[in-house]
Amino acid sequence: MFHHLSIALALVVCSLSLADDWREIKPPPTRQDLGQTYERVAVLDPLDDATKWKGAEHGQSAQASVSTGEGRAPGTKGLRVIYTFTGRPGLEYVDVAGNIPIPDGATAVGLWMKAGDPTAQPALPPPGVPMPPGYTMRGHRLPARLRVLDANGECFQYNLRDLKPGEWVLGVASLDNPGVHWGGDNNGKLDRPCRVASFVFDKIVNSPTAQGELTIAEFGSYRIVPERLQPHGIKLFVPPTQSLLVYDLNQPITLATAPDPADKAMATLPVRLSATLVDPFGKTLKTQAVTLAATTPTPLELAPQEQGAYDLRLRLAGKEGAPDAPWADFRFAVLPTPPAQDQTSPWGVSTHFGQHWPLAVMPMIARAGIKFYRDEISWGNVEREPGKLAVPDRFREYIAEGRRLGLEPLIILDYANKLYDEGNFPLTPETRAAFARYATTLATELPAIRFFEVWNEWCGGCGMGGRKGTAADYAPLYLEAAKAVRAANPQATVIGIGGEWDGKAFGDMMGQGAGAAMDGFSIHPYMYPGLPGEGFAKHLTTDAERAEAAAGKKLPLWITEIGWPTELDGRGSDWLHQARCLVRMMLIARANGAQKICWYDFKDDGLKLTYNENNFGLVHHEQFGLAPKPAYVAYAHLINILHGRKLVRHGLSPNGHWVMRLEGPDDMVDIFWTEQATDRRAVGAEALRVEDMFGQPIYTEAVPISPDPVFIISRRR
Repeated sequence: MFHHLSIALALVVCSLSLADDWREIKPPPTRQDLGQTYERVAVLDPLDDATKWKGAEHGQSAQASVSTGEGRAPGTKGLRVIYTFTGRPGLEYVDVAGNIPIPDGATAVGLWMKAGDPTAQPALPPPGVPMPPGYTMRGHRLPARLRVLDANGECFQYNLRDLKPGEWVLGVASLDNPGVHWGGDNNGKLDRPCRVASFVFDKIVNSPTAQGELTIAEFGSYRIVPERLQPHGIKLFVPPTQSLLVYDLNQPITLATAPDPADKAMATLPVRLSATLVDPFGKTLKTQAVTLAATTPTPLELAPQEQGAYDLRLRLAGKEGAPDAPWADFRFAVLPTPPAQDQTSPWGVSTHFGQHWPLAVMPMIARAGIKFYRDEISWGNVEREPGKLAVPDRFREYIAEGRRLGLEPLIILDYANKLYDEGNFPLTPETRAAFARYATTLATELPAIRFFEVWNEWCGGCGMGGRKGTAADYAPLYLEAAKAVRAANPQATVIGIGGEWDGKAFGDMMGQGAGAAMDGFSIHPYMYPGLPGEGFAKHLTTDAERAEAAAGKKLPLWITEIGWPTELDGRGSDWLHQARCLVRMMLIARANGAQKICWYDFKDDGLKLTYNENNFGLVHHEQFGLAPKPAYVAYAHLINILHGRKLVRHGLSPNGHWVMRLEGPDDMVDIFWTEQATDRRAVGAEALRVEDMFGQPIYTEAVPISPDPVFIISRRR
């Protein structure tokens, strides 16, 4: 059980009472409950007639039977699906097939879903006792998908969200944003009329066979209600000296709140609020009533005594669950001082200071203990007139600020220049020579840069207006650019490939001796919203093998982009899932040889909540004070707990647990997780502390093993 030490939440009387003594911060749009942010337009099928649906039978389908079950509301019906994963090789998923026409005007569709209630199943055996034969785990966290067939026979698959055991969740798909498409005319355009062909639930459990149940109900068309996503009616303030929403251990956290008289619900005073402190798992730590009797800020003080990610939810009393009522979240972190990192540190983030991020972001990076940031100083910015090359001041400034904070830049040499070949890829000897002069300029004028990456997603065409590079054309560019950098800075590390998705193009990209000349190779193994597990580990080892074969030598693996965005659609992750994926990805990547790992990207790039590129951040947009998401704290905790400890064992145990052991001079850390909560682990007498992935203590004699990593710190045996 998760248990948290005393956390005080109290009204305080202090000298900070005037408006001039406070700095207003805009609360972030932290609502992710689709049931509140989307509004149903029409029910297209209540999903209460089991005769219209069946478990599909094909080469990848699990066994599934469909019957009528209980619906979301009392007295209503839904479809109950009993499934069995048989352990067939390759992809296996539950495929519930049927037919629902989608109205031509519908822009989004969705349904309510629930995995089986784990409390309704037989009790787990004591720790260490094997699972009984035929044990049925009802509550699998299966990712849900929706398959739509259009008028020309093309299939579009949309990501919904993960099922939750024992809890109804709404999954919504924007019809303009499919995950993948195939078949028919394969033009990527949803040609109306169209229909739902099936609901799909992917297997992610570790065990080769598994049984379970799920329920779906109320399929309908939906529309997003944008105003529900935005906090309103409640203002938040911090002292002007508080530049970051990250606090030291045992530091009192002072803030203030005030009503916004422009909101009708807050116009008549006094107004009563509920202030609820919540952890990333949704557990309530403390609740207290707050009365706002004036329009001036009313001070509050928090005193959490453990590190962690926290959310103080301010709601209008009596209307806490009303989607249109005033609300605001104060999201903050409590962290210890980060350990000092040197150049061997693997921990990095992608940034966009080259695209005008404010320098105020830099201290947030350093505060987490992150060492590297990957950015760019593009060719077009360095050579604006033919033959005249100079690094603009704004690039020098962010390099200098990072250096002041102990951060190490990895700079991409990237993109075409409109002065050469009409902005095409550098393909001719003349254009490659010009690109090499640009590389020389960076390495000469900015000697603090010790790490370079040649291009970004050459074959994917990123930054090239939709044009894609040919793999074989990359090798001569790498050779010329790397030669130029090393001539100017012999100590530089020059990374090749530039972040392709997989190794299929490595042979051509590393040809002509380019692979042998690389100091490492980089990939961008995005897989969101899926959970990193066996497939991710295999991806890394396969790419490393391909790189070694192509280069003729063992090359260090760099992951220079990977992330899970928190956008509000089926491709997005909720806050907890983003943190879970970050920790698991980082651990698996390190265990499988990744030398450097850069999360993409550090902060939210924009404000559109349904656009993935705006929502990859570990922290919210600067408009919201760079408020930390839980993944920021999870990353900081991981950096801290792995510092000074060596990985000595990793892999899947026979009972389906991921197990990793790290050893330090005086202690060891065992890290566990699984895809299903089917076991517990006894805590031995040598255990000093058990922590969740945010560094908060877990007090129990038997630790639940779930999809969320837990850390057991023990004395060395």
